Amino acid sequence: MLWWRPRPRAPRVPTPSPLPPLLPSFKNCIIILTSNLGSQAILEMGDADPEGAKAAVMAMLKTHFRPEFLNRLDDFVVFDGLKRDQIATIVRMQVRRVQGRLAAKKIGLDLDDAAVDHLAALGFDPVFGARPVKRAVQRELETGLAKALLRGDFGEEDEVKVSAANGALTFDVVKGGYVAPGTGDGAVPAEAAVPA
Repeated sequence: MLWWRPRPRAPRVPTPSPLPPLLPSFKNCIIILTSNLGSQAILEMGDADPEGAKAAVMAMLKTHFRPEFLNRLDDFVVFDGLKRDQIATIVRMQVRRVQGRLAAKKIGLDLDDAAVDHLAALGFDPVFGARPVKRAVQRELETGLAKALLRGDFGEEDEVKVSAANGALTFDVVKGGYVAPGTGDGAVPAEAAVPA
């Protein structure tokens, strides 16, 4: 009878890497933490008593977070609530993204002040800030444009003029009215023409 016995193997030794492991460094970083704690106090006191609003927010922070955590933070910045004119500016920024996407298809888009005000009114929510603006632009403007495009109401080399009447957006098409970004009056700035 033959017995076979395997030879013991030498333990595997990992080969050292020529490069040290990459470790993240937070030496030159600023870390910003945001919270909606105290937003109700800011809404209630607002412009009338900004120092009182900040004191109320700090009191809420102290009741919600442990002192050990708060002690490690360098500074606290309390933001003011957004106003309607600031929401209109945010609407224009969101519209520039839509204009840029349409410009890539050689379709112009022009919103008058009534359309911007309509979208700002739909997107204004003092509790949620600017978050509803994007949804309002998607729901009212982008969906309306998509439906009109699918119906064949406009196409390449056309410009769509948007206004608001009777609580809704209206779309008027100027056939062949497309003006390339960066040329002509009321044109989209070149940086806005890049799809986001």
